[in-house]
Amino acid sequence: MNDVTLWQGDCLELMRDIPDGTVDAVVTDPPYGVGYSGRWNSDWKAIHNDNSLDWLDYLNSTIYRVLAENAIYISFYGWPHADTFLTSWKAAQFKPVSHLVWKKNQIGLGYWTRGQHEQAYVLVKGKPKRPDKAASDVLGWTRVRKPEHPTQKPLDAMLPLMTFTQLGDLILDPFMGSGTTGVACVKTGRRFIGIEKEPQYFEIAKKRIAEAQAQLTLGGLI
Repeated sequence: MNDVTLWQGDCLELMRDIPDGTVDAVVTDPPYGVGYSGRWNSDWKAIHNDNSLDWLDYLNSTIYRVLAENAIYISFYGWPHADTFLTSWKAAQFKPVSHLVWKKNQIGLGYWTRGQHEQAYVLVKGKPKRPDKAASDVLGWTRVRKPEHPTQKPLDAMLPLMTFTQLGDLILDPFMGSGTTGVACVKTGRRFIGIEKEPQYFEIAKKRIAEAQAQLTLGGLI
């Protein structure tokens, strides 16, 4: 597909084929290391590589390698292992420059507190161009009514992240899931590389991104 490259397989292996310094930004939602298997009697199956974070250091060093000299890296993370994520990012020479929080429009279940937010770090390699206008670090989140992935992020939560990048930039998501990052890239005129290990979710992502591209012929970029 024009300006879109999709790979089905293990990102830790496939990213070896990406040349050094060729990616303008990474926007991703990796496994959190919390052993997700579907909460509260849901039918969602377990997330691969979510029982540990042994792979995280290799992932981050590889992301640092493929990113251009001055580049953005935005990553969701699981708060129970916030220290592990931060340690790994810093060990790979990334610098945290901002923290994002999404306030959901519904409250979940829980034992100590009922979750109503998601979070991500904005990290940099070098000194990338800053957004023309700094926006709030608290963003909106509209629930996905019929999710096709157990941790699917809504499109309206991902679109604001594109403001950290430039028109025509090449964005990588090594944990593509249902393809929301790719849809956001298509809708905002960014190029995209997406990698997904699970064949089922890969096909869903491919379909959603193709539909977003088809819509461009009707309505143009948003």
